[in-house]
Amino acid sequence: MVVVERIMNDSLCEGNNLLMKATLLGFGEMNYTAQWQYDDGEGWTDVEGADSLELRVPADSRNMQCRWRIRVALIPEM
Repeated sequence: MVVVERIMNDSLCEGNNLLMKATLLGFGEMNYTAQWQYDDGEGWTDVEGADSLELRVPADSRNMQCRWRIRVALIPEM
C-alpha cells in the first residue's frame, strides 16, 4: 500500500509550499522507482525531477487546482 499525505504547516495559498509525502507499507526492502504526477484537467503529467517519496513545490494559482499522485513501480530482483 502507498499512503500519501499532504503536510500543512500553514494554510495553502499562493507562495506557500505544497508538501506531500508518500509512505510505502508492506514492501519490505524491495527496490522501487517513484514519480510524482499532476492532472490539471489535461491528463496526468510527470513532475520533472520529482522521483523521491517527498514532493515540495511552491503553490501557485495553477497547481493549487490540480490533482496530485505518486506512481510507484516495483523493480523485480534479478
